[in-house]
Amino acid sequence: MSGSEFREYMKKEANQILSKIKREKNPTKKHLLCENLLEIYEELDIEVASTHSLWAEIEMNYEDFKR
Repeated sequence: MSGSEFREYMKKEANQILSKIKREKNPTKKHLLCENLLEIYEELDIEVASTHSLWAEIEMNYEDFKR
């Protein structure tokens, strides 16, 4: 798998996880999914700072995930 193919694969995975986060009602599961999503974003060098609209979209708090 080439670098660009890997990036595309990981972007698809991130989008699938994001969809699951939006549907998930269980806070614990939602938190775990969000951790997975953030790991993928980190691998892809995608910055999701506290001001990013992602947090409002998934109804979660950035402060819960700061390392």
